[in-house]
Amino acid sequence: MKLIEYEQYMKDITTGIFDYEHAKRTAHLTYWLAIHADCTSRAAVNYADAAFWHDCGKMLLPPELLNKTEPLTEEEFGKIQSHTGLGFDYIENSNMPNRNMRADVALFHHERLNGSGYLGMNGKAICRAARLVAVADTFDAMTHDRSYRKAVSVDQAFAEIKNNSGRLFDEKYVDALSKYINCK
Repeated sequence: MKLIEYEQYMKDITTGIFDYEHAKRTAHLTYWLAIHADCTSRAAVNYADAAFWHDCGKMLLPPELLNKTEPLTEEEFGKIQSHTGLGFDYIENSNMPNRNMRADVALFHHERLNGSGYLGMNGKAICRAARLVAVADTFDAMTHDRSYRKAVSVDQAFAEIKNNSGRLFDEKYVDALSKYINCK
């Protein structure tokens, strides 16, 4: 990553355009889930690193769109969905380390096993890192307030993810999330 890009990135995360706290929590949970899904510590570190960057494409979207409290129009939702491709391009055109995994996670973290994600990929066609980050990202997003809705409880969020295990989310990582919930 060039110095100017890094400086802009740091400016964006400190002004709230990029949700730095969500990125940190998602990275932390990704690491925990990876370790408890029997990944090596090295793989877990790489997954967590990629998880931190999963929403970086949002830096390229207007803050008023990201912070909108009313329901999104179809056009606005399409713009929000574009953050995955924007993030992929941003990372691919950088010199940052772990670039391939970061870019894949940015692009595919909204894909679901049944093909209902943004790009319609399904099953094992979705890279392992993105399947893992999808669970951590979804759980964190559900359990924290967003501009358009209040957080749900940990139990409610887990029940929703568990209900979609094997259909939307990789069972291996949902099982690891179950261990996480039971440790709290």
